[in-house]
Formats: sequence, structure tokens, C-alpha cells
Amino acid sequence: SNLYDKVTGAVDEQMAKNKNTNFAPNVHYLDLADVAPENILDTILDRYKGKTILLDMWETWCGYCIQGHQDMAPYKEELKDKDIVFLYFASPSSPFDQWMHYTVTVPGEHYYLTEDQNSYLSEKIWGTDGVPKYAIYAPNGTELYKQVGWGGLDRIKPEIEKALK
Repeated sequence: SNLYDKVTGAVDEQMAKNKNTNFAPNVHYLDLADVAPENILDTILDRYKGKTILLDMWETWCGYCIQGHQDMAPYKEELKDKDIVFLYFASPSSPFDQWMHYTVTVPGEHYYLTEDQNSYLSEKIWGTDGVPKYAIYAPNGTELYKQVGWGGLDRIKPEIEKALK
């Protein structure tokens, strides 16, 4: 338990230090840490009411997640004039410095959730802690589609197109 206390204290100290970083407006590092896990999704989706939303739950260490970002990049460029928001959720299993790199290179709104928030969403929405996970929401907040695993642009693009109509 002494080792656990030391590790937990070091993690807490590092997270507090990271919170002092000067974040871009699209980067949300634990700024919703006080929101209960069962309320986190609605709290975030409410910020984007009126827009179609593609939610991507991913981690920096996940090769398929990174492949999804790369494959989506040209398609996102095609969609730049559409009323769609790309939300990216990561958890403390993603090292802060690596996550920060992707907040710059992957356009969208980036949220770094607490472990409890991340676990709740993984369990309640998808039923798995595997990544990547995707969901599409209508402008009124209704879930239209979800999938686990990347599977290529051909799999998700038609669902995005349907949601934008």
C-alpha cells in the first residue's frame, strides 16, 4: 500500500502540474473532472447541440486509433463546410505529452476524461473497454450509430453522410 500511495500521489501531482498548461480552446484537459461519470456524455454533447457529432474514443497507444485519424483526415477536410463536430475522448492511459501532440495534429475538440468517466462510457455505451470506439449523434443529441474498431473509412463514411442529411 505504501508503493500504491507513492504511485497514486505521483500521478495526482503530475495531473495537477499538467492542468497548469496553457491549452488551446479546443483542448479540454480534465476540465470536467467534477462531472459524474453518468452525466459526462450529456454534459459534453449539450455543448454542441444543433450539430452532427462524430465521437471518437481513442488512446495514444492504439495503432488502429491512429490509423483511423490518418484515414479520416482527407474526409474531414471534405466536411469542413458541413455542420459537424469531431469529438475525441482519451483517458489517463494515454500519456499527457503524446495526447497533447494529437490535439495539435488531429483537428477537433479533444477531451481528456477521468478514468471513471472513461470506464463508465465504455461500459454503458459500447460494453467494452476496447478502442477505438465511435458514435454519431444527430443535432438533437440522439445517437444514430456506434461501432467498435476502426474497420476503415468505407464503414463509417456512409453513416456520417446519412447523419448529415
